Amino acid sequence: MINVKMKLAIFGVLTCSTYALALPGLVNIPVTGFATSAYTLCNTTGNFGSGIGAAAPVAPGAGTNDTCAYYPAPATNPTPPETGYTLVTSAARSIVVNNAQTGGVNKSVGIVNEYVWRKPATTTPVTPTPVCIYGAVTVMNVLDYDTINAGTQTFEINDLARGGFDNLSVEAGYAILGTTPNAGPVFRIGRTYTSVQHRAFATSPICGDAGGGVPGTGYLALPGFGNSAAVAGVSRFIGTAPISFSPPACLANPTATEQAADVYPPIAPNGSWIDFTLHVNAGNPQPLSPMTYVKAACTTAAPVTRPNAIRLRQTGQEKSPFISVEVTGFVPPTAPAVITPPN
Repeated sequence: MINVKMKLAIFGVLTCSTYALALPGLVNIPVTGFATSAYTLCNTTGNFGSGIGAAAPVAPGAGTNDTCAYYPAPATNPTPPETGYTLVTSAARSIVVNNAQTGGVNKSVGIVNEYVWRKPATTTPVTPTPVCIYGAVTVMNVLDYDTINAGTQTFEINDLARGGFDNLSVEAGYAILGTTPNAGPVFRIGRTYTSVQHRAFATSPICGDAGGGVPGTGYLALPGFGNSAAVAGVSRFIGTAPISFSPPACLANPTATEQAADVYPPIAPNGSWIDFTLHVNAGNPQPLSPMTYVKAACTTAAPVTRPNAIRLRQTGQEKSPFISVEVTGFVPPTAPAVITPPN
């Protein structure tokens, strides 16, 4: 029933949009968010990546768990996800963490591979302007980035956010390509800058740090409005930078504000940012992300890049501190010269 309602809602939005879009897999992400949340749900299996074993995330299939997903998926990363599109450009960008946790040293924790495909305005379906699809997939390195806390800490991506889509009608989705069969799904997509933490149910002494199939108390699948921070949640780490893991007490349940995300910037219409909630970690079965896609009107001009247009967030889903990493990314030609906020 949820999928039927969602598809009907998407159809209603698209029939009123400025250009008709064929959307196998993609869903509309309104510029002002949704009625009660900046987010919409995609794959609801796997407890947002915390689930393991029988409770692990389930990949999209033919008519199953496929909301927001291209299925069947494109064959390879550079393959256009829809007919009529041609690859315009691509880039490989290092994910570099340099903060107090790394001792002020650059630690390359992975790569973002980016792709931009474009459909001419005259190609079916005919549109008033060309249409571009912006793709991004991450590949993580097995690297201990944290020099402060004992053990091996590999960087975990819980959210991938893209900026520069100010005032644009946007469709977004993902695919698990045959070249990345171990990738997990996208759990939700939002018109927001804020990545909202989601954790497993906390029981002592593990306290949710090892995941689990049951959501933690107070953690919401669809966050409400009321927070514009980079990461919203509660942390298992204490102190000022560098921060240290704080055992054995379990975390307090999150407040409403700690489970909230505003459309950013809050001046409507704008909606610059698109956030994908997923789960990627070189130390776990998902070292690769799904390919994420954002579709929007563009021009015949070459795609442009902007510093800090991609943000990769570690939100403390298990035993990890809050970290947001800025990466250069492709943006639509209409994007502002500076992607805000700056960090």
